[in-house]
Amino acid sequence: MSNSSEALALVEKLEGLNISTEEVSPHQGASGILSELAVQLRSSETRSALTSSALPRQLTTVLKAAKSHGCASPLALIEQAGRVAANLAANNDPGRDGLVDSGYIDSCCQILAQCCADIDQSLAAVKALTVSLLNLVVEGHERAVKELAREEHSRAVLKVSAKLLGRAVAEDDGEQVLGWTWAILLHVLEDNPNDNLIPGIILPFITHQDETRTPPAIAVLSSAADILDAWCGAETVSAEPYLRSSSSESTVPLSTLLDFVECAQPRGDQVDEDDEDEAVEGEAATAAGEKAFAKVKGNVINVLVGLSSSIPATDAIFWSRMRLWLNSSARDDLLCCALLSFGNRVREDASATALLQGEESLLPSIRHILQPGITAQVLHSIIGLIRNLSIPEANKVVLGGTDLLDKLVELGVWTEERDLLGSVQGGAVGIVKNLCRGNVSNSVMLAEHPKAIDQILGLYKRADDPAIRFEATRVFVNAIRSVTSAGAAEKNVVPEFEDPRILSALLDMFKESGPYPMLANESIIALAISVTFGSAETSSSIRTGLTAHLQRVCEIVAPGEGQEVSSREVKANMVTLLKQVDSQAGPEESLVRKLKLSLTDGKDPDILLAVDEAVTL
Repeated sequence: MSNSSEALALVEKLEGLNISTEEVSPHQGASGILSELAVQLRSSETRSALTSSALPRQLTTVLKAAKSHGCASPLALIEQAGRVAANLAANNDPGRDGLVDSGYIDSCCQILAQCCADIDQSLAAVKALTVSLLNLVVEGHERAVKELAREEHSRAVLKVSAKLLGRAVAEDDGEQVLGWTWAILLHVLEDNPNDNLIPGIILPFITHQDETRTPPAIAVLSSAADILDAWCGAETVSAEPYLRSSSSESTVPLSTLLDFVECAQPRGDQVDEDDEDEAVEGEAATAAGEKAFAKVKGNVINVLVGLSSSIPATDAIFWSRMRLWLNSSARDDLLCCALLSFGNRVREDASATALLQGEESLLPSIRHILQPGITAQVLHSIIGLIRNLSIPEANKVVLGGTDLLDKLVELGVWTEERDLLGSVQGGAVGIVKNLCRGNVSNSVMLAEHPKAIDQILGLYKRADDPAIRFEATRVFVNAIRSVTSAGAAEKNVVPEFEDPRILSALLDMFKESGPYPMLANESIIALAISVTFGSAETSSSIRTGLTAHLQRVCEIVAPGEGQEVSSREVKANMVTLLKQVDSQAGPEESLVRKLKLSLTDGKDPDILLAVDEAVTL
């Protein structure tokens, strides 16, 4: 008889037992049959053969019977049922379907919750049930994950975890089972947020900080951090559940996470689970543990930063801690968390302005942090904060009145040495772009800082990323518009902005702005201003540049069939630019004439008519 046939015979034998009664003998018989089945189910062939049998339903019945008053050895029966379910679910989606359909998960979680009354005595049964749940979800089986994500089921797993956390018993399987519970929770909860479970999720961090209890393995801390990180990475996340203590715990979750990041250190022989098989010892083991622990802290920092945008500015617990961390010169992780959190706090002009006003202004801290020797991580964080702060008009005045531009140049944020930090370079360009927009004094300050101009143009020349190239060009668009605005003392293009490199960048943006109407309009306006208020040499350079891009001019003024039609504003500004350029040129140099000549060879005459109509607007 084959293994599959033997297993099917055992299933039939199990079916013949009246295990739902309260008699002792059927329960004892079931335990023996289940023990044999668990061994048989180690074979994938046997698992496939039993998938469509009555076994999943029988296992659920066994668990229910084990809870009955007349069961003499309920824990032994539960353990064997868990072993069978674990093996049936291993790499076997049809088997998992059968267990879900039979209600196994519900019965399993009910018993797990009951076993918590005496976790030491019932540990073997808990181990078998836990591994059965892990095998159900470890490969992302959708129906099993959905069922275990029900709050009452997740709570049962968390309850087992809570009983095992911090136990002093090291010689049993408790630590292994604890690790399995968190592997289950990670698979189940990562994509199924539930604010009601937050007090249970933070328990490993509380336990770790309790010097009187055994610290959880780093893998447990990592799973808890990963779950919270996934929840706080959602588009909409509320900090409210993290700001209140639960009925069972007096600790506020947010305070727990803050204390863990600031104070927690690896304890005892904590080792990253991934390194256990490598038999690392001594310094290597310590280094591996510290690296894994730092990764956990990094994920918790991600949680805090993710929550920061929804934490009220009046919350003293969080924001007073962030202000302290701004002065943590020896701890880049704390400093970055504070910088990123304040950056997230900026949601509109009022919140941005408040952070640079009065005695609690962040400006002194910002200036102190922007020093030579700043690490790449901190630089990235602070540039993001300053960029968010640089948008409101009031803050442009405050920031422009400092040595911020000097510091950015001194740090070489736009130099070749920083090219690996694209986000930093792009963010720093964005800061200057914001400061120059509509602000004459900041634009003049840029004009009077040749090193800043050279560094930005150098970045423009080296950059492969169109976004950075466009942003660098928009710095000069904003500056040119500001220095010639109605508020400017003298409406002249500052000679520094007539630099051929700047004019070339404006012409490049014009040429490459096809998919971006706003960029097209900005480049056209800046070129028109440069022609109007600049020198004759500037006008000639722009005329030469536009001549090289006549096709792009035609796309805007008189688009052909299948080409995108520009807005009336863009078209009108393009025509204005053409007229301004032609007003300073002879007939032979007329851009409109050259445009028409370029369209006479085999082109639709309607396009010529469209050009005529356009330039007479």
